[in-house]
Amino acid sequence: MADTMYYYAVARTRVKELSLFSVSSLEQLLACKNYEECLRFLREKGFGKLSTEKESEDIIEAEYQNAYQLFSELVKDEKILRVFQIPYDFHNAKVAIKLIYAESKNRKEKPVFLERGSLPSKEILKAIQDRKFEALPSMLADCVKIAYEDLLHTGDGQLCDIFLDAACLTALSRAGKDSRVELLAKYTEKKVVYANMTIAYRACKAKKSQEFYEMALVPCETLSKQEIISAARKGEEELNSYLQKTVYAEGALSLKKSYAAFELWCDNEIMQLLKGVKHLPYTAAPVISYYLARETEIKMVKLILSGKRNALPEQLIRERMRKLYV
Repeated sequence: MADTMYYYAVARTRVKELSLFSVSSLEQLLACKNYEECLRFLREKGFGKLSTEKESEDIIEAEYQNAYQLFSELVKDEKILRVFQIPYDFHNAKVAIKLIYAESKNRKEKPVFLERGSLPSKEILKAIQDRKFEALPSMLADCVKIAYEDLLHTGDGQLCDIFLDAACLTALSRAGKDSRVELLAKYTEKKVVYANMTIAYRACKAKKSQEFYEMALVPCETLSKQEIISAARKGEEELNSYLQKTVYAEGALSLKKSYAAFELWCDNEIMQLLKGVKHLPYTAAPVISYYLARETEIKMVKLILSGKRNALPEQLIRERMRKLYV
């Protein structure tokens, strides 16, 4: 889509930005005494078009659906949309494969499909049930067939997850480049790097094999796959020492502190990337940034609701809160 076609889309997102939760709005939500008071506050804000019957999970999913619906209306470019559909396509494929496997063992599963992919979850489920893998998007077909057959053969759900997660990251990286949008190329690169750092750190602690690292980690441009594997296999200190020599040194320090601190750092780095293109006029970048900002906003509301529902200390919730777009 030519940049000139984003005049309306950018103008509309500029208006929508005014209704994004600010830091003060989240502070008000956090200050609510309990879960029920949080729901009343959100109802007043029109969040999720609340009704008294809805549970928080429904509220959150409704907001994600609303955000994606607007985004897909404003951005008609399939190459851009694919970047955001890929994680949901792979999520739904994983859920479908495990559901079919559970049913084959006469076990009951409660599937959690998410309808923001390129195909409805029912179509993904039917394609796998009927073993018509060619009906799936091309980047899904081969790897889903392999994962499905491996799970039926080995019964190893974790291996299925690792294989499909790596395939998802590979597809995401490719889609970011194919979009020809600089913001998305940088965004997907960061997502892959952060995933690699997380996997390497956890695998290092668990003393995983070379084979595991080769399967789970994905090549990227700003962090060498082979170097991170080599460092991780020598131990946590060596891994952290290697990462501190890269452009992700700050992330390495947060990872050494705790995984929660690293997650926070990752999300804040993404937000800084979005803010950097916020004022680029008449391109897809501000529309993409707004959509990702909405996802962050919803994620923070979900965090607070979960914390209040489980009576967590306010300070513990606050420590996990991310930077906002506004």
